[in-house]
Amino acid sequence: YHSFHPMLASDATLTAFEALPIVARIRKEKALLDKTWELCLEFLREGSHIPKNSNAAGVTKDIFLGRYLNIMSHAFQGYMLPVADLINCGQGLNSMINVEAVGCIQFL
Repeated sequence: YHSFHPMLASDATLTAFEALPIVARIRKEKALLDKTWELCLEFLREGSHIPKNSNAAGVTKDIFLGRYLNIMSHAFQGYMLPVADLINCGQGLNSMINVEAVGCIQFL
């Protein structure tokens, strides 16, 4: 994600594109994400009942950010659906998607 995702753009890059309306949204989202990360750290530090050997105890900001971007890049209206992956799978034009097996496509 570091090479192409707008959420990981440097301040210099965002400043260069400041005229675009999306830049304000990216800055707001980044600030919210930073605050959420700080709250997560506070939760893990202060009296948390999470065992020290759990996966949550070893979460770094990079892991947190990576999971956030994964959800942000693959979720549709807050739901993790494999639609983008199914559409972008390299299958031929005549391939059929089994809607009964996938389920969520029918919902969309």
